[in-house]
Amino acid sequence: MLHYRMIWVRSFNPFKIEISVKDLQNILSINLDMTLKCFDMAVRLLANKESRRPKGEIIKNRKHYMDMRFWVLMPWKFNGCYALFVIDHGKKHVTFIDFAPNQDWCKHMPYKRFAEAIIIASKKYKIAYSKKRTGWTDDIFKWQHIIQPGIPIDLKELNNSYLILQAMAMWENDNPMKFVRVSGVRSFHIQTYIPVT
Repeated sequence: MLHYRMIWVRSFNPFKIEISVKDLQNILSINLDMTLKCFDMAVRLLANKESRRPKGEIIKNRKHYMDMRFWVLMPWKFNGCYALFVIDHGKKHVTFIDFAPNQDWCKHMPYKRFAEAIIIASKKYKIAYSKKRTGWTDDIFKWQHIIQPGIPIDLKELNNSYLILQAMAMWENDNPMKFVRVSGVRSFHIQTYIPVT
């Protein structure tokens, strides 16, 4: 029998991630959301999978996870939930994809929920992007912000990470976003993004 603390998946670039057997087992639990390190690994593997698509397909539907051109998919965890910021450099706007229900304190102004996160993300993004493009001084906080309509709400907030990964895979695809909300999506993510063979 495998020891639950045994490291089963390990990755070092761009930073070290180690995932234990217990972490992988927890992905199958319907009462727990994905841990941050499992989510980071899934995003890393999703980007890697995207980069290995056939050349013509990559050019047509490129996601730009790593090269930071055109628009950037930036998953973010705040207030215990995952959200996705889609940063569009061409249009200079940020789209928020959030599956958590609106809290009472921000129902009158839905963007209020993202205020602190966008301030922090803006500062970190400016530092990261200025390393890619020297002299870049734009502030994404000052850009137009849009909350993506038609996004399902995860009332129990136990599937946010899985829904964000689906949104990342579907963004700017030719097909409309169709989210899988059943528990089978958990085993799908283990098989697709965290292969253990």
